[in-house]
Amino acid sequence: MRLWLMLLLSILAFGCSKKGKPCPDDKKCGDGLSCDPFTNVCQSICGKPADCGKGLDCDKSLGVCFSELVRQCKQSKECMDNGRCTPFLGGCEVTKDEDCIQSQACWMFGQCTHVNGKCKAMDCDKVCKGRGRCTLVDGQCRATLDEYCQRSNVCKNVGGCTAFNGKCTARKDEDCRLSYMCRKSGHCTARNGECKKR
Repeated sequence: MRLWLMLLLSILAFGCSKKGKPCPDDKKCGDGLSCDPFTNVCQSICGKPADCGKGLDCDKSLGVCFSELVRQCKQSKECMDNGRCTPFLGGCEVTKDEDCIQSQACWMFGQCTHVNGKCKAMDCDKVCKGRGRCTLVDGQCRATLDEYCQRSNVCKNVGGCTAFNGKCTARKDEDCRLSYMCRKSGHCTARNGECKKR
């Protein structure tokens, strides 16, 4: 009976540990743990590499254990662009929705959901009003009608009022003349899909 009680307590203690889990909002991970600011993951406090577990090193300046591959993935261009933010089989891959949500693929193309190792768009609500990308095509949100672009923030701000190749661009001077950029800084001439000064 005593052995079962000890086993149960150890399981509960392990299950409640925040080690290896995302840092809470207040960044307080609990006894013996600290929040790695680069990965936002709770790790052991350390003074030397030997204080950390297998596959981890000690960041002496922060006093926290870390995984070099985790940091490399989180800080990579592939993470920022395409959501490949999580170490997997020696590389960086998309493994969960959170990877996608923090990427450019989400806020530019609506690809905010993890599907079979890739970020895909399931709907276009997030990018329709802002970027005029209101039509779901092959897992990506695209601008397919001028009217979508004309209602978007990208039209009002930078003159992207015409749908072209799936995005809202400035195709004619009239697109630019209605924009904030034209009024504010004189970028009123359409050139190569953008509003420029003459």
